[in-house]
Amino acid sequence: MEIESALSRASEPQYPFTCNGVLYWLEALPEQGGRVSVMSKTANDGTQPITPPEFNIRTRVNEYGGKCFCQCGRGLVFNNFQDNSLYYQDLESGALPVRLLDANDNGQCVGFADLVCIPGQEWIIAVMEMSHADRENSTSIVAVKAGLEGSAGCGSRLPVILESGSDFYACPVVSPDGINLAWLEWSHPHMPWDQTRLGRGELSCADGLIALCNTKILVDEDGCAVCQPGFTEDGKLVFASDNSRCDFWNLFSFENGDLVQITDENMSWVKRTGFLGNADGWMIATAAYWRSRHNKLVTVWFVLIWQAANAGL
Repeated sequence: MEIESALSRASEPQYPFTCNGVLYWLEALPEQGGRVSVMSKTANDGTQPITPPEFNIRTRVNEYGGKCFCQCGRGLVFNNFQDNSLYYQDLESGALPVRLLDANDNGQCVGFADLVCIPGQEWIIAVMEMSHADRENSTSIVAVKAGLEGSAGCGSRLPVILESGSDFYACPVVSPDGINLAWLEWSHPHMPWDQTRLGRGELSCADGLIALCNTKILVDEDGCAVCQPGFTEDGKLVFASDNSRCDFWNLFSFENGDLVQITDENMSWVKRTGFLGNADGWMIATAAYWRSRHNKLVTVWFVLIWQAANAGL
């Protein structure tokens, strides 16, 4: 196959979501230099890009990049790869995206990723990366005031740092009641599939201010990694881990302060690790297990296990 032919093929759809009954997804467009756009179906069953050509929904946060948008109201808040700023696009009106946060007002901002909207609040949680002249880049978990009503012309608001100090952060998730925030963090020399920590804290939103209180590290074990955290509708924190209780990535939850193992199988219930966007509420997994009788490694792809927000665990 020629290189031109391979590069001209459309990419696979990513991160599907619905807004007012319309299906949307993200897709890289090779005919437009590989920029990533929101796509939707047309009346004649074709597809069309929704994001204007001057925008590219992409990020290089934590080097690997990944998901860098969230649904907020009737539109999207996304990271624009061209200027590393945050924008809001109303999907119903067809209006051009408006800038919510200008990266130039925030020092050497590399960009934002893993965006999530706090239910019932005009705050968005994200992972932010900053570059530094005298040391390596740093990441933190921040909150950005959305203020979508009358947001045109905005762009001077600054992020509020909620959690920092570790080398890397990823996968912030908010409980359905908007009270609890959970996240992953890790530090050198570990990689996200080697050893990570799972943290949780309480969000306080009042009088236009936001803070993270009563933070606690729930999982911090040598040689143990955590991925795909999410909250069930009744507030249980669910995640996958390869801790000392099992040899594979199995599912766990925290209930009343106790670690509860949900699955105990010789298979790994995880998506790819290391990429941002692995905590979008969907527990999509690859299960790989060893069949000793036939001496073969068998991989089974599970298209959908559950949506964590609606799981009745």
